[in-house]
Parts: sequence; C-alpha cells; structure tokens
Amino acid sequence: LETMIRKIFPEAEKINGLLFNNVKVRQYANTSDIASLADHVSGTHMDDSIIVVVSESTSSIRNSARNEVLVQLGSVGLLGILTTLTVNVVLLRIVRRPLKKLLEFVEEISAGELGTQAPVFHTHEMQELASSINSMSQKLAENDKERRLQMHKARQIQQHLLPNGVRLPHLQTAHIFEPADDVAGDYYDFLPLSHGLWLICLADVTGHGVPAAMGAAMLKALLLTEVTADLFDLSTTMENINRRFAEAILPGNFASMFLGCWDPKKMELIYASAGHEPAVVLRASGKIDELDSTGTLLGIDPDAEWENQTVQLSHADRVLLFSDGVTESRNEDGELFGRIRLTRSLTAHSASGASLVLTNLCRDIAKHRGDSRLHDDLTIVLLQCDDSSNEHCTQ
Repeated sequence: LETMIRKIFPEAEKINGLLFNNVKVRQYANTSDIASLADHVSGTHMDDSIIVVVSESTSSIRNSARNEVLVQLGSVGLLGILTTLTVNVVLLRIVRRPLKKLLEFVEEISAGELGTQAPVFHTHEMQELASSINSMSQKLAENDKERRLQMHKARQIQQHLLPNGVRLPHLQTAHIFEPADDVAGDYYDFLPLSHGLWLICLADVTGHGVPAAMGAAMLKALLLTEVTADLFDLSTTMENINRRFAEAILPGNFASMFLGCWDPKKMELIYASAGHEPAVVLRASGKIDELDSTGTLLGIDPDAEWENQTVQLSHADRVLLFSDGVTESRNEDGELFGRIRLTRSLTAHSASGASLVLTNLCRDIAKHRGDSRLHDDLTIVLLQCDDSSNEHCTQ
C-alpha cells in the first residue's frame, strides 16, 4: 500500500514530512463516504473495489506551515542579531575608538594646545583624517606664534607711548597700566607746556584690544599736535581733538578723556573732562572731593564744547585719576568694585607714600576680583602734591 501511495503521490513526502505519520488508509464502501473528508486535503485512487484515500487536515497543514515560517523567521532574526553584533564590533574597533581619540585631540587643540599631533591609525581613511588635523594644528600653531609676535611688538609700541621716566615738578606720581588684552584702549600722558606748565591726560577709548588701541594712538597723535601749538587753551584743545576724533573714528565708537593743566608755581590744576570717570581728590585733611565731567564724550558731537574748572591743591593733597576698568572690576559673583570701595581703599592707605598707596589699591582690586579675569583695561594715575619732592613711580 505504501508503494502504491508513493506512485500515486510522488510529491507526498514533501508535505512537511508528515504524510506517513498522518496517513489514514481506510476501505470505503462507496465514494459517498469520501464527502466526510471536506475538512481535509485529500487524494484518491480507485483500483477494482478498493479506494485509496490519502488525506491531511487543513489545520494540521496550517500549523505545520506556521511552525516552518516561525523557524525560518527565527533563523533570519538570529542571523540579523549576529550580523548587527559583528558590525558593531567592527565599527567599535575601526571607527568609534579612533574617532574618540581624534575628538580628544581636537579638544586639546581648542583648549589652546596648538601644534599637538594626533597618533597614527591603522586604517587609511582615519590616517588621512588624522593627517589633515595634524596639518591644521601645525598651521594654527604657526599663525598663533606670528600673532603673539605682532601683539608683543604692538604692546612695546604702546608702552613706548606712555610717559616712562617723566617727572612733574612738585608732584609725586605713581601709575599703573594693565591691558585686558595684549594692547589697551587706555592712554595716559604727561606733556610739558610753555611757561613751566604741564598737561596731564588720561583717556579711555570704548572697548579693548587692537581697535581700542588704535583709537588711543590716534588720541596721542591729536594731543601732541595741540601741545605744540603756539597758543594753548584747555577747552579749545578738547574741542579740536573731539572734532578730529569724530571724523576719524568709526561710527558708534567714542572715548572719554580727562585733561588737566598743572601749574606747579600756583599749585593749581585746571581741568576739562569729556565724560570721564570723576577724579577723586583726597585732601590732606581727609576730605574727599570729586572732579566731575565738564562735557560730553569725545566722538559723539563734533561741535561739542567743554568748560574749564580750577582746583586749588595744597601740600599732601592727592588726585586719583582712573579708567572705568577700576570701578567696573568684577568678582566671580559679578559684583563691581565700585567707587565706594575705591575711595575707602584710598583713604585707608593715606598714611603711605604715593607708590605704596597705589600698590595697596591694586592689591585691594585684585583681592576683590579673585580668580575672575580682567574684563576691561585698568589704568590708574595717582598725583600727590609735594613742595620739595619730584619722586615718581611707574608700575
């Protein structure tokens, strides 16, 4: 019978391998009994009085097919997982780890370690990328070296513009000049005038760095032009400087300036202030006066005018000139040093000479600032009246 079935259904063995486990061979009296196999997939063969019926229930076939599909899907899924793991391992070794090293290397460059060279990689693509970054790092180092050289020269030039070694009659002087960047927008000077008079100047151009330093150099040149004129007048000098400065400076930029004409014979200071921080006068008696602004900032209105004010000084009186980088020095919490702390520090150290007063004042500012960096140029000029001394100090 089995041989007969195989001849009738040569493909029967391929039906999920279940044919001969589920074959039902029965003898039917007639073909009408076969109608009861409607829920089966079946095949018949008639030979004389024998009818051979081979059948399989449809539910069994579905279950077998479903199981086969699930087995195949499981195999595909397992293969996918293995493939994913393999790809991840390959990417980790070939791409991720080298990229992490390159990222750390680039972060070192961004932190200022220019010229640093990346390690050698074994893959061609990663090595090409590393070589490009190495070339960039080397170029940045060379450019930074050139920039530092240029800034060093610029700072030397700016220091040369300051009144190094200049002595004023009957005044002890102490001054400090601390740029926030390589060069500053602050400028101060002591220039001789006719008839034994002296011009004292302190200016502050907006901003800091190279643009502000160029503005400060411009003010120096304009001031030198004025002091060489045959007739010198303080308010006229301020007006002339303002008009030319407004023509040359970029729109939106400006500067503050304090100009004082010192008469050592009369112990008298005539001044004009273009929106500058009010100077502090500490009298020998301990009284504090302020020299307020007498006009607007330079570079705003070409036709602006300024008034002159006269201050009579006596022995041991002190005049403190400074840029706003002093009062606006901030600590880590953003708190300003301010004028109150400034005058308090000046008064607290009044028993010392001009040089030591300035040293202590700078120490108080630095203590207030703490680890916070200098945000603006800082310039201080301290003048102390002295009938018999020409002491000077530059810091």
